[in-house]
Amino acid sequence: MRYPRLFAPVTIRGHEIPNRLVLAPMGTKFNHHDGSISDRYVNFLRARAQAGAGLLLTENTHLRHEYTETTSMGAYHDRLICGLSQLPQVVHPFGAKILMQISIHGGTASRRVIGKRPVAPSAIECSLYPQAPRKLNLEEIEELIDAYVQGAWRAQRAGFDGVEVHGAHGYLISQFISPHTNRRSDAYGGNLDRRMRFPSEIVRRIRKLCGEGFIIGFKYNGFENLPGGVDPALACRIGSHMEQAGVDYLHVASLGGPIKMGEVPEYPAVPSLYTLERNPLLVLAEKVKAGVRVPVIAAGGFNLPEDAEAALAGGAADLIAVGRAHLADPAWGYNARHGRPEEIRPCIKCNQCHLVMRKGHLTQCTVNPALGELEECRLVRTEHPQRVVVVGSGPAGMEAAVTAAARGHRVTLCEKDREVGGNLRRGSIPFFKEDLRRYFDYIRRRLERSGVQVVLNREGDVEFLKTLVPDVVVVATGAEMSPLKVPGGEKALPVVNVLADRAPLGRRVLIIGAGFVGCEMGWHLAHEGRQVQLVDLLPEAELLAEEHYVNRATLFYQLNRAGVSLLCSASPKEITDRGVLVTLADGQERLLAADSVISCVGFRPRRKLYQELLREGNGWDVYPAGDCVKVENLHHAIQAAHQLARHL
Repeated sequence: MRYPRLFAPVTIRGHEIPNRLVLAPMGTKFNHHDGSISDRYVNFLRARAQAGAGLLLTENTHLRHEYTETTSMGAYHDRLICGLSQLPQVVHPFGAKILMQISIHGGTASRRVIGKRPVAPSAIECSLYPQAPRKLNLEEIEELIDAYVQGAWRAQRAGFDGVEVHGAHGYLISQFISPHTNRRSDAYGGNLDRRMRFPSEIVRRIRKLCGEGFIIGFKYNGFENLPGGVDPALACRIGSHMEQAGVDYLHVASLGGPIKMGEVPEYPAVPSLYTLERNPLLVLAEKVKAGVRVPVIAAGGFNLPEDAEAALAGGAADLIAVGRAHLADPAWGYNARHGRPEEIRPCIKCNQCHLVMRKGHLTQCTVNPALGELEECRLVRTEHPQRVVVVGSGPAGMEAAVTAAARGHRVTLCEKDREVGGNLRRGSIPFFKEDLRRYFDYIRRRLERSGVQVVLNREGDVEFLKTLVPDVVVVATGAEMSPLKVPGGEKALPVVNVLADRAPLGRRVLIIGAGFVGCEMGWHLAHEGRQVQLVDLLPEAELLAEEHYVNRATLFYQLNRAGVSLLCSASPKEITDRGVLVTLADGQERLLAADSVISCVGFRPRRKLYQELLREGNGWDVYPAGDCVKVENLHHAIQAAHQLARHL
């Protein structure tokens, strides 16, 4: 076996777990608003258990209906037990074990959601809290302890093998543990023993009610990005304390906390595509493991089975929690167990799964557009195969082609360049895009095996399409660079040409446009040893404002670290042989010296072919997909193309 340690069994509280692969607990918004279980979530867990995850941890399950911030599972009432029982029923047949993660938000809850002022250990202003919460009194603390205990009891009645008590990520228990958020001076605050009383009482009372055969795990922060918060040394003491309280394992996480632009915590809670270190939280688990005897779960961006195997072999952890990579590929465990890592659809750490949920949507995955579908792992073969021609082999075109072919259609893919990939291929060039390169390799292999006929070096114009006699045409011609409309604009190199053609550049490079593509290009060129300056019309606060906060902060941190300078609120007026003349916010003009200028002022849909086909009226069904509809991001291009092809 290629990964013997990852797929070795482990025993926790008398329960044999078939392997060390853990489905990490992740919010999905798949369940109903009252916390009852949906078919969507049942199928989500079934697919991961069937593929080989040995231990499944559910999304956080709220225990007081009024104290939850987001739609998630609920265990706050006996009427929910029947629905909850579906989850063990679909997991256990595959030999896996399942634990319910139980939590209460406390001060991080939103008054807008719960309809009243949130509660917390201390009534303080804190960057974690939407507003200053009300301080809990002793009677309320007792009620909340009982809520955890009753939630665990309902989990047991529903057939769960145990619970994971959630004491991480700024939820109520972590608010009691952290010196930053707990300023009490009574029996529940002050020194460590008193701050630990709340979680310790919860664990002891669950054990008393649920018995010796019931697993009780504990997830907590190995680091908090908060002034005076938990550091790794304190985390080790917390782990020892909870071991003595009777927990059966420790699951070590991190609280990234509020992040300012250009600042990155040492241990990011959700490592992004711009985080260069792989598995940055592993060291936290390793430190905790050195001081305890109970098993320790490591988390934090594990993507590759070889990394999980190495962590186990090195003794840094006993189990590995795989989260976002399980969203990207429900068969992660199956492919790893059978020694086929190249078959795993790679997570690219774009954090869209988290971002869309923060906007109130069901979680989605950029590279797994079927996530959340009731038939996520199966495409229904069509009863009426058609001749489908896809024009353009960027991310939307490739996804549309392989999905349509998987449904049984006869597919031809036309590409005007000498190789497939479009802007996906170009976007994977920068040195820090390892995960995106792996995805590009993955989708290219799928295309090669799909039976799709690929025609390269051929413009998919109307006359050529007529020779293919299609029933359906999918136009995925992508986007083209917007022109730089200033005097001397022709002197600027389009960023796509720089990436694809490796155009020669001078030592001093000025990039006009500090969106994602411009910033990524700036970092890449600085890494090559060039002196780079980014210029943008927007003020700094508005740059990438719609992006995931960790991605944004990490990217600007990396730019600063690489020595890339950023000039905001500056408009290019003219490009000369000496550089770029810009107009500043106060109206003054400044000449920025540069040997080479790169234009990165945005893209516009390439819609010419689509419009021609509509005018032609050849009787074909014609659909646009990806950036030729509206220029957005990789996530939207793949999602739209998949949904189109899935229903052809």
